[in-house]
Amino acid sequence: MSLTAEIKGEIAQEEVTRGSEGAMKYCRMLRDGTLAFTDFMVVALLEGLVKVADASLTATGVQSATDYAADEADICIRVPVNYTIMVIAAEVTINTMTDDEDMEVLFMTSDTVNAGTGGTSVTPVNKFGGNSGPGTGSQCTCVVAIASAGCTDISGGSRAYAFWRERVEVGGAPAAGNSEGATICSWRWAAPKDGLPAIVAGAGTVYGHVEKSTADANNLHMRVEWIEMPTSWLT
Repeated sequence: MSLTAEIKGEIAQEEVTRGSEGAMKYCRMLRDGTLAFTDFMVVALLEGLVKVADASLTATGVQSATDYAADEADICIRVPVNYTIMVIAAEVTINTMTDDEDMEVLFMTSDTVNAGTGGTSVTPVNKFGGNSGPGTGSQCTCVVAIASAGCTDISGGSRAYAFWRERVEVGGAPAAGNSEGATICSWRWAAPKDGLPAIVAGAGTVYGHVEKSTADANNLHMRVEWIEMPTSWLT
């Protein structure tokens, strides 16, 4: 007995149409019959599921003069119940490094929602057209520059792991207000390079810390990107 399967698709090179929710639709193919496949992250972007939080910080409430200060998160993304996010990128940039120091970048997740107060609210936006493109704005909330004792970080009984850790050692101090010569002052983590995204099923939290051996007034920029969807889509 032999079985023969015939696959048909819709040739769509010049114009791509979008069907309504639940409607049947042909696979997309090229004129030679090749099926077209799109990277998952690109699909998420086109569907309006990729969200971005951009934040510029000053010395207030950031860069603790210790290796790790649990109650001084520099960025905190709170994921509400019934939503799941996949962190796909994170970036830290320091505009000026003015002293001889060691520094560590630490990003982690927790399965509890941060209950701390303080800091500055930042509104996450849809990466495709701000909040005016497909999809909507984020259901998550973001707070930056959380001052000492303002952040209830990883507590007893919660599950947490660090998905990005960057250790930097800076040499001799330059003249005040100048950068550290050729020292790289921008660092980026990306899920495709790391192999897997960091996933938080709400309620949960993503924390970003920048800790330095000396707490000085260096301006800091942080950026986090994630794919966001209702948890019901995954169950």
